[in-house]
Amino acid sequence: MVQAAPMGILVVDDSALNIQAVRNVLEARNFRLREARSGEEALALAAAEPFDLILLDIMMPGMDGYEICRRLKDLPRSVETPVIFLTAKADKGSIVRAFEMGGVDYITKPFNQKELLARVETHLNLRAARQRLEQANLDLRRSHGRLQSFLQNVDDLVCFRDLNGTPTLVNPAYTRLTGITTTRLRLEPNCWRRLVHEEDQAAMAQFFAQHPRGAVRYEVEYRLRKPGGDWRWLQARMVGIPDGQGGYTGYHCIERDITERHQVEEQQIRRIALMFENAAEAILITDPRGVILTANRAFREMSGYAMEEVKGRDWRVLHSERQDEAFYRKIAEDLEREGYWQGELWLLGKGERPFPVRQSIVAERSDSGQVLHYLNVLVDITKEKITAERMKRLAYYDSLTGLPNRLLFLERLGEAVTRLQGAKGQANGAASGQGGVLLIGLDRFTAYNESLGHALGNRLLQEAANRIKTVMGERVLIARIVGDQFAVLLPSISGKDHLFSLADAVVEAFRKPFGLLENPLVLTVSVGVCVFPQDGARAETLLKNAETALRQAKSQGRDGWHAYAAHLTQSVVEQLVLESRLRQAIGRGELQVYYQPQVTLGDERLSGAEALLRWNKTEGGAVAPSLFIPLAERNGLIYEIGDWVLHSVCRQVREWRDQRGFQGRVAVNVSGVQFRRGDIVSLARNHLRDAGLTGAQLELE
Repeated sequence: MVQAAPMGILVVDDSALNIQAVRNVLEARNFRLREARSGEEALALAAAEPFDLILLDIMMPGMDGYEICRRLKDLPRSVETPVIFLTAKADKGSIVRAFEMGGVDYITKPFNQKELLARVETHLNLRAARQRLEQANLDLRRSHGRLQSFLQNVDDLVCFRDLNGTPTLVNPAYTRLTGITTTRLRLEPNCWRRLVHEEDQAAMAQFFAQHPRGAVRYEVEYRLRKPGGDWRWLQARMVGIPDGQGGYTGYHCIERDITERHQVEEQQIRRIALMFENAAEAILITDPRGVILTANRAFREMSGYAMEEVKGRDWRVLHSERQDEAFYRKIAEDLEREGYWQGELWLLGKGERPFPVRQSIVAERSDSGQVLHYLNVLVDITKEKITAERMKRLAYYDSLTGLPNRLLFLERLGEAVTRLQGAKGQANGAASGQGGVLLIGLDRFTAYNESLGHALGNRLLQEAANRIKTVMGERVLIARIVGDQFAVLLPSISGKDHLFSLADAVVEAFRKPFGLLENPLVLTVSVGVCVFPQDGARAETLLKNAETALRQAKSQGRDGWHAYAAHLTQSVVEQLVLESRLRQAIGRGELQVYYQPQVTLGDERLSGAEALLRWNKTEGGAVAPSLFIPLAERNGLIYEIGDWVLHSVCRQVREWRDQRGFQGRVAVNVSGVQFRRGDIVSLARNHLRDAGLTGAQLELE
């Protein structure tokens, strides 16, 4: 806090004793004391610095106190400074003249110290009070000037209203908008009411009737007509003027023209309404209880309802029984807790037509958190559902037969195994049932397909699927696993005999000819049988074991079935290892051609030879042709091996001819698989040409 400067007192007296006497009284009060011994010195000091009080002697040589006082009043710094005459002259004439010269008090010498101090402090207080008053008046004039400038230049309408709302003083902006002046209001106080829009008059009247008992500040919007006839929106902000007794004497009012804002808001509202009505998504708005307030065109088209058919009704009119009450309770709980819900559900349109939607619900709340509305945005996902179903069908079903494919079969088989294992666990490890798998392979289907054409082959596959359905019934899962193989899942069987009897029925059903050609066509099947969970605890394992059993059934002459046994897996493993080694046999030089000579009986002359293929493994010794030739035929290696044999034989015959003059013929055994391929003749011709031999030197058997 800034400390106030000490008040200044100028003591003017030609007597040093008198000055000291004054000092003795005033110095203890922390005044700023200055002294002058002559009129000239006093005037110089008064012109140089301000003083709050001057103590002035009258009888002084040269310039007396009266003249000094007169001249002090001509100085700007001291014109308002109070002067107390301190003199020995006590006659009335001297006293009157002292007041006439501008003095404010008169003290005679010798003075009483207490009286002097009291009079000095009194006049200093009066001086300070006068200065404060002058400053207050100055501040008031400045404030009034600023207020006038503000009222004259502000664009807002400013007025003072009485308790009835009647303006008593208005600024130029108010007059420019309304044409009403303060003078007119004094003559016709209610003229402003005729300019207020009739729809707003009641609200304005209610406001002024209630506001004195309400808040100190209030805001209201209303429409007012300009002299030209245009309506303007005004926002009035009013502050009550307290009367000191708990009420108001009137209002300070600032009113702003917000017409453009209203126009923008109305345009925005129209745009929002247009967007709402024409949005691609269906939009439904309900109150907090779920009563439908409005809906856009997309919703009306989606549901089939007209607006008047759903407005005012509970949105549960759209509920579908595809969701239970627990589902809808969960929605309500999420909205209560989070204010938001999103998910997929089925709704009922007009005529109880169900349709799927993806729905989002958002709660619109007030500033206090109270729910005002629920905004529902819905997207019809019927096409998505159809597409998903198509994709599922492509992913899980065979397009030719319409049956489930390998992927879906494995899923359902895995589920069946899991159920049995779960039931076994609940039974404390006791047996809880069995299931079975039949893997059905069409015998020699590849030959039929290649000889009769793919179109007839496809019809054969379709008829085969129908024949399996006839045996198994519609409730059993039948799948096309791959190519010419079908699988049957029996999640619960009474025992192995049940499964074996079904395998017999399938085999027997395919012994009946198909009527696809003029002549009957018989296509037998081989069946691999597998029981779970004994033969495997995983779907892939069970299907692999069924394939093992199927191969065993085919190796035993086809047209029958074979049940899986653990030793078959070892046999399959051995076959796989043998197949792997066979693929590397040519590169390793393990295949060799041996020649059995053919001699004429009469002269024992060498007339030809028969080529015999042998496989001598680097590790493990010789492998019988009866083992590796059928294996090569099954996996397609027979073509590569056959090509190598022809090349080796032709090269050997050329060597015998060139070195020994051999002109005989060498016989080569060719697999029936190679003959069915159809290129064996051209292949042999190419090797003969490369070796420079004639066709007479090679015999194919």
